[in-house]
Amino acid sequence: MAFELQDTHATCSATTSPNVTPKSVLKQKQNATLPPPLRYQHPDPLLRRLRMIDGHGQGVDLMQEFRDTKLVVFYFGSHWNATDGRGCQQLVSNLCRQYPHEVKVVYVSVDTDVRHYETATRNRPWLSLEWHDGSSIEPGKEEEGEDELPEQFLLADDADPDDSVVESDATGTSYVRPFSRVYMAYKFDVLMTPTLVVYHVPSRRILDKNVRLQRLRSERLHESVSVWLRGETSPPMNWIDVMYMTPWTFISAALLLIYLGLRLVLGEQISISHIWEQFM
Repeated sequence: MAFELQDTHATCSATTSPNVTPKSVLKQKQNATLPPPLRYQHPDPLLRRLRMIDGHGQGVDLMQEFRDTKLVVFYFGSHWNATDGRGCQQLVSNLCRQYPHEVKVVYVSVDTDVRHYETATRNRPWLSLEWHDGSSIEPGKEEEGEDELPEQFLLADDADPDDSVVESDATGTSYVRPFSRVYMAYKFDVLMTPTLVVYHVPSRRILDKNVRLQRLRSERLHESVSVWLRGETSPPMNWIDVMYMTPWTFISAALLLIYLGLRLVLGEQISISHIWEQFM
């Protein structure tokens, strides 16, 4: 299912002219109440900008939750692929079970209905970004006002006035505005779901923006995670990747090669019509 980022932004932020600096639909509250420090204090420049909840709907203590984490996998998903035939949710669940400490998965919903968000996040093995951040307008409801949102989230292509604060505050103790779900999709150029983005915490680098699902299959999972833990990007696509993506093409090609080989050895004794007669 394609995720039209431009359309999403249109529903989430006010229209701006080319000569006006983009800004959030939310205005800075005069008496804003900050979240508990444990939810925004962390030395990592990206993690401190995220407001996450666990599978039970509880706010995440960043220092505690990411204490031993080396990799963060951002899983951009929607209800359109919740029962994806390629098994994305099953593959990501397996990743969470096998690497519960070194790897954390953060679900980023691009849905517009909170019910779909709840289905994808409650009692799941991954964390998720908060729903109420101004990214989505629920069907049949008016746009969320500034007093209804917990904080002033950055939306889509909003300018980031707190970037300099993040760079100067290495300890990560000062409060800076968080990234919304739609801002994260914009930041990582997400156009389709499911999309997996791998972030290496020690080097603070994005290693892969569009992880091929076959790299998470059981026979390749350990190899993939080992590469990422070393801070390396995934190797380029090879014939194994192509085989996973188009298995029937490979099977057809193998049968064709076998047939041509038999024709070379047996000549006209072997033919498709003869083989067909044997099985009919």
